[in-house]
Amino acid sequence: MEQTVLSFFQTQGPWALLFVLLFLWVLRENQKREARLIDVIDRLSDKYDEMAVDLRDIKDSLKKTA
Repeated sequence: MEQTVLSFFQTQGPWALLFVLLFLWVLRENQKREARLIDVIDRLSDKYDEMAVDLRDIKDSLKKTA
């Protein structure tokens, strides 16, 4: 297995190196983007909880006046 990978890199040269570097860069960028998305989801879920409480309060006040 190692021999086939090594021979691939020897025959393909710079293209193989560029592919590996690009692949690693994409993995790193995806990891950063995923962390940002998780942060956004956490903040939105906190806001959702606040909105649920506010809506419950509005609903209760409407029931009292009706």
